[in-house]
Amino acid sequence: MSLADESMPSANAVMAGVLYQLGLYVDRADYIAMSSAMLAKMGKQVSRSVPYMSHWAALIGLRVYGTNEIVITGRDAIAKNLEMQGRYWPQNLYLGSVDEENLPLMAGKFVKDKTYIYACINRTCKRPVETVEEAVKQLPAYAQDFGR
Repeated sequence: MSLADESMPSANAVMAGVLYQLGLYVDRADYIAMSSAMLAKMGKQVSRSVPYMSHWAALIGLRVYGTNEIVITGRDAIAKNLEMQGRYWPQNLYLGSVDEENLPLMAGKFVKDKTYIYACINRTCKRPVETVEEAVKQLPAYAQDFGR
């Protein structure tokens, strides 16, 4: 069973990260719970040898500091998404669409002929804004530093 990162990332650490992100995307608490259970079993090992557990450590960081859920909807969603992702924000999870979308976090956010960016944490979104600069200001201070 692969637990430590060696020349390849630990398959279990990758799966724990995928479960966490997928749980956020599709609003499945059971996926997030599975990820948390995997992470809980690794906690002591990670603290003893972080260099060999970097994927586990990154997931711990996401859980401790939170994941910014960035929802971008509207006619210019792709361009705004590319502009925002042009900066380094490892803690951001992006959802976007030029049309109405049925993902839980995107429900009710599409406005015809407008492009809005929603900065959300734990499924709670701040007011919609129209520019990447305004959205960045809505992110937590530590997250803003990453994107400079």
